[in-house]
Amino acid sequence: MERNEKKQHKGDKAQRGQPEHHEDEGPFKIVKHANENEWERFQAFCAKTHKHHSKFIVSGKEGHPWVDRVKGDSCFSLSGRAGGILYVIRGKTYHLSLGANAKRKLMLTTDPCGGKQAKPLTINGVACPVLEPGCTLSFRVGKEFPNSLYYQDVDDEFLGGLIVVQKPYKHHDHDDHDHHDHTKF
Repeated sequence: MERNEKKQHKGDKAQRGQPEHHEDEGPFKIVKHANENEWERFQAFCAKTHKHHSKFIVSGKEGHPWVDRVKGDSCFSLSGRAGGILYVIRGKTYHLSLGANAKRKLMLTTDPCGGKQAKPLTINGVACPVLEPGCTLSFRVGKEFPNSLYYQDVDDEFLGGLIVVQKPYKHHDHDDHDHHDHTKF
């Protein structure tokens, strides 16, 4: 295939709403969406196919559980809740997206404070990549994940919230295609 044909196929992919850029980091995968429309199509795909998808945005800090510790006037919000708790189930795959206009970067960490001193979550020797605006982080919550962790800002402390890892459901009618809102209000 000639170079021009490869460029044409790449352009076709962006027009169909499929992400052009993937970084596979061991148990973690980052997808950079080409534009806001592609990102919205990905969210619609997740909803249609019952994928576990959560969208983070940057909002005002009112209502954040650590509001007194948040410096400045913004923090991460999940499903409309500043610093909302995200419940995940061990053995399931999750997709976490950060709004394209967020102007902050998000990381998964075991450090409840976050910020510049925090280290990213590391699984089997692989550090979780930073989630940048307009991107989606996908990962499977394996047995090596801690029982609790945090989503936090990479620069400033206390802007995120708690992630609680739960045991899998015992009944057989729940599988990786079930869709549940695992956010606590």
